Amino acid sequence: MSSQPVGMPSKQFLRDLNDYDPMLRVRWDHRDEYWRIERRLRHGKSAVYDMSNPDDRQARSEGYQVAMRVPYDCLDEQVFRAMDAGDIQKRGGYKRVADEMDAHDQAVFAKRRRDYNDELDQRTKSRWTSWNTNYPMTKYGRSYRSRGESIGRG
Repeated sequence: MSSQPVGMPSKQFLRDLNDYDPMLRVRWDHRDEYWRIERRLRHGKSAVYDMSNPDDRQARSEGYQVAMRVPYDCLDEQVFRAMDAGDIQKRGGYKRVADEMDAHDQAVFAKRRRDYNDELDQRTKSRWTSWNTNYPMTKYGRSYRSRGESIGRG
């Protein structure tokens, strides 16, 4: 299991990672066999980590926390796109992201409400049509006999 990767990250990837955020580094996870992109923790910041994983313990002792796990052959520009997508500051801050999430939830709720109301309208129209065509009116009120059935005494 504890295998070393065949190749190391390219120098270009390491330069790009440093340009993206100088507090990031890349290490190989020997136990689970994936690349770990780790971020240096600021002084006094606590981190959540898996005590059972020796690579997590080592990172924590060195003042790092895993930010992303990447399969062996996937250290490329997609890593930066994924980090951008998850970067709240680049998306406008916590309040803006929370407002976007709230707006999305409200839109989903409004669509479900419209769909439900449309379904009720369709059922109502169908029932109204069914009741008013299958049971004709007589001078004594609504007849619940089928068409062609005798109304008189037999």
